[in-house]
Amino acid sequence: MGGADRGRGIPGSLGERREEALLHVHRALLPHVLPRPLRDVNRLGDLADRLPDTLREPRRSLRRRLVENPLVRREELPEEERDVLSRERSELTRLLERTSV
Repeated sequence: MGGADRGRGIPGSLGERREEALLHVHRALLPHVLPRPLRDVNRLGDLADRLPDTLREPRRSLRRRLVENPLVRREELPEEERDVLSRERSELTRLLERTSV
């Protein structure tokens, strides 16, 4: 990022910012986005260690997909996720309504 970006509020490098960064964590959505519960995590790498297993969990991967983007076409879902969607549509709808940002 060059000097032209600085005029738009984008720092040239991370070292140039002196302000404290604010991060909002939507706690109700967190369990549906992370690959495993935080209580099982002792270090940051533990989250990534379990990532491949998450791909075999269609319920978790569907919830994650819907949390990231609630407008998903059924045709774009893998067969396993479509199956979960057909069985748990009402529960997923309540989850998204309850946790909408």
